[in-house]
Amino acid sequence: MYWVHFTNNELSGRHSIYYAGSYISYQVERTIFRAEEATLRQFQGLAEVLDREDAGKISDKIIMLDGVNETEMVATMDLLEARWFQGPPPFSLDQWKAVLFVTTMWKFSILRDLAIRSIEDMKPPPLDTILLARGYNVPRLLSMAYTDLCMRTTPITAEEGEILGYRSFADLVRIRESRKNSQCIQCQNWTVSITCNSCVVSTRELVVDAVQKLLSDSTQT
Repeated sequence: MYWVHFTNNELSGRHSIYYAGSYISYQVERTIFRAEEATLRQFQGLAEVLDREDAGKISDKIIMLDGVNETEMVATMDLLEARWFQGPPPFSLDQWKAVLFVTTMWKFSILRDLAIRSIEDMKPPPLDTILLARGYNVPRLLSMAYTDLCMRTTPITAEEGEILGYRSFADLVRIRESRKNSQCIQCQNWTVSITCNSCVVSTRELVVDAVQKLLSDSTQT
């Protein structure tokens, strides 16, 4: 049995964590949201905005947030409000993209890293991954997409070539050719065999190393 009672004791102390603090109203597009100030301050960019406001009157204002839409804001707040007893929430790829956008713009590194890991696990098509990686400066997503393009059996398409750009396209074609010309120690085959597990493993390691060197060289030029 659980016992609950109510009190009017005005001397009761307020818990430093579990007694709700001040709430902030903010507007995204034509919709007004409301959240605890402590929640919003987890975003470094939003904390800087709040610090510029009059601390004594911040709860009486509606802060306009530009550069983000309602869908992106809802996805990010849903993640913050999720109960994690059974692991991360089952977000769609579009929701994780929205979280990545908001957390990159407002500097919330922990949630940003979670969004990146979740997108990696969902393995979106290489083109989508490349656009995300370039748009949000995520080298490891770019490495994953380049590796997938080099490992697959079908050639790089004209559409993919346009997205990649001439230099990247030429570099990936070169890596794909080097993959075909690598010899497998296990089966002594100069062309990769899909029936030899050692071929697949050793060739992927070669491709990953080549892609990492490619990205490293590109950052130095």
